[in-house]
Parts: sequence; structure tokens; C-alpha cells
Amino acid sequence: MKVLSTIQRSTHAITLMAILGLVSFSALIQLNSKKVSELRLFQEGIQTCFSRVAQTFTARTIGDLNSTYIANDFKGFTEECFGEAMVAFEDIKSFKSDEILAETNKINTEVYQLHKKITATVPLNTPENVLIANIGSRFEKLEIKRDNVLTLVDNSLQNLSEKRKDLKTFFYFFAIITPFLILLSLLKNISKEKRFQKIENNASELLKDENFHVSKVEDLIGSTLREFEFENMKQLFDTYLARKGSLQHSDSVGQSTFVNSKIDLEEQISQVWNEAKTSPEKTVKTKKNPDALEKKELTNLEESVGVVVDSLAEKLFIMGVNVDINVRKTLAIISKEDLDQIIYHALTALIQDSDKKARNRSLNIFLKNNGNTSHLNMTYSGSLEVNLDNRVELSICKQLLEDNGGSLTTNHRKSSFGTTRVFNLEFKRSSKSKLVDIKKTTKKDWIESVRFNA
Repeated sequence: MKVLSTIQRSTHAITLMAILGLVSFSALIQLNSKKVSELRLFQEGIQTCFSRVAQTFTARTIGDLNSTYIANDFKGFTEECFGEAMVAFEDIKSFKSDEILAETNKINTEVYQLHKKITATVPLNTPENVLIANIGSRFEKLEIKRDNVLTLVDNSLQNLSEKRKDLKTFFYFFAIITPFLILLSLLKNISKEKRFQKIENNASELLKDENFHVSKVEDLIGSTLREFEFENMKQLFDTYLARKGSLQHSDSVGQSTFVNSKIDLEEQISQVWNEAKTSPEKTVKTKKNPDALEKKELTNLEESVGVVVDSLAEKLFIMGVNVDINVRKTLAIISKEDLDQIIYHALTALIQDSDKKARNRSLNIFLKNNGNTSHLNMTYSGSLEVNLDNRVELSICKQLLEDNGGSLTTNHRKSSFGTTRVFNLEFKRSSKSKLVDIKKTTKKDWIESVRFNA
């Protein structure tokens, strides 16, 4: 069953490979046919060129010195014929193509030498028959070289013919299997569509039934995940049901409720947690009054700046920004999550629109404490002069600061090194009392601790 399922999942990939194979071997067969045509044309061209040499040789042998075949123009065209054949063959990449080209080049050289002998006059001391014999021996050598070239071309054609047989075998194989795979893929899609439609119909029937039971929904979801072999999703769903506990259907029409003491406890804790979100989540004990609880969340500015800068370190390094941080440990009255968000959005807006032509890019962050406030000053040199009023990052930063009783001021100035942006973030500092104990928790830990104590 698993093997069949794996084959079914691979149907699309196999079909695509089959189509690619069909197209590839079709193209290779066409290329093979083109080479065969080119070789045959070259073969016919060599024979035509050599027939012109034979006509010139025959005319000189019978002593017809006024024949057109002995004229310089005719012999020149013969030599050009062999030259054009060589140029045409240089683009043909086939079996023993180098040997064919070398032999053809030798023929061209021999034809030139033969034409010189035919044109030469007979010296007084040399009989005519001696010259004819010399020309005849050269012509015989040319015939041998021509036969060698034609034999090499025949070998190349035979080699291409054998390759073409193999290519056709693969082509016919893919031509037969490709339609079958396409049909199989189509039937698979149709089957999957029917299964989807069946599941949709079952879900529609449950929605129409005003008194459906929750267990039917679970059975439908479980069977769907099992049918489509979503193993991890099925295991996750089963785990969810196991943790959810017992379920009961309510008597109210069209609605179902879960009777579970754990869920009631979560709802109660969630309600308390949401109410507690209106006030800070940390409690701070002081030496002045250890029993008194200040409902304020204190966050270390130095730690948050370090975390945010580390998260942007790679980007700053790529931009070539020199970073200088001078922030000492200072506690501000603000949640760590809000503080991290504020510093992150401020830095993101600060280093945006960097000037690529700037000779110096530097980021300076330093902290100044003044009374009950702390001022986090951020300066970035090497930016473009643009309007930042509509930037989303600054809007988020300003809103979070205002929600925590702080403020943000922006400024920019020009210098010989370019434009410098300056952001000033103001935070409320904590009281000067020394910290003794800070306790922090999360909603998840709170729920677990309550359950444990219960």
C-alpha cells in the first residue's frame, strides 16, 4: 500500500520526466537526420568536384589542348569546389570528421599540383608520353584519396544510422508511456476531486443538521487526515483531542459546549490575566518597604539596546556602519516587550535610506539620565535627507512611547560628511530605591502553577 501510494505521489514528476524525454529524443532524432543530410550532400559534392578533375585529365590525355576543361577558369572553379566542400564540412561534427577533413585537404592540394602538371609544356628532351604517365600517376593517387574520403563518409553515415536506431527505440518507449502517464495523472486528479467533493458534502450535511454531535466533526476531520495520509496532522489532531478531554453536546440547538473543568479554569485565569494586562506584570519589592508591591514593570535599557543591536548586527555589517554604544544599566518603567519594540523600530527607521555615496556611516547610541527621565540618543551619519513623517516604523515607535508616558523627537542636520539623523527617545525612570527582588511570569507558567496548586 505504501509503495502504491509513493508511486501515486510521484506520478506528476514521472509524467513530466516522460514528456521531457519524448521531446529530447525527438530533437536528437532531428539533429541526427540533419547530420545525415549534410554528410550525403558533402559526399555528392566531393564526387562532383572529382568529376571535374577527371574531365580535365581526360582532355589532356587525348591531347585536346584547346578544350574548355583545360582552361584556367575551369580548373580554378574545380579548386574552389573542393575549398567550398571543406568549409561546409567544418561545421559537421560526426564520426571521424577530423580524418575526413584532413583527407579532403590533401585532395585539394593534389588537385592543385595536378593542374600545374597539366598546364606545363613538354621540355625538348622529354617525350610527350613521359609527361602523360606522370600526370596519370598523380590522377591515380587522387582516385585513391577520393575513395578513402568516401569510405570515411560511409562509416560516419553508418555510425549515425546505428545511433538513430537507438534514439528511435527510446523515442517509441516514451511515445507509448507518456500518454499512459498523462491519463493516469488525469484519473488521479479526478479521483482526488471526487474525494474532496465527498468530504465537502459531508461537511455541508453536518452544517445543515442543527443537532449534530461534536464527535461526528472529529470523526470527519480524522478520516480526512487519514485518507490523504497527513500523518503528522493526524497525530497532532489526536494529541489535541487527548488533551482536550471529554466533550458533551449541549441541548441548545445549533450549538455545542465543552464540559471540562480545566477549560473553565483557563477561562477564569484568562479573564484575570486580561485584567492584569491593564497594569504592569512585574512586582517589585524595595528595602524601604519590603511588604509594599509597586505595580510597575522595570526594564534594563542597556540590556534591550544590546539585544536589538545584536539582531541588526548582520545588516549593519553589510551596510558598513561603525557602531558606538554608550549605555549603562538603567531601569525604566516600561515592559521589556514594548521597550524592545520601540528601540527596534527606531533603529530601523534611523538607518533606512542610507546614502551609498556617503564617505562615513556611523551609528552612535548613548544614554543621558535627567531627574526622573532617561534620554536615549540615537545618531546616524550617512543617510539621505527624506521626510520621515509617514514612516510606519516611527508611527509605531511614537505610539508605544506615548502609551508608556514617553516621547520621541527627531531631527537632522547636514555636514560635509552628509546628512545626520538624530532621534531622542525619552523614558520614565524608576525610583531610586534599590532593587531586592524582581519576579516575572508568563500566562502559560501562571496557568500551570495554578493547576498544580489546585
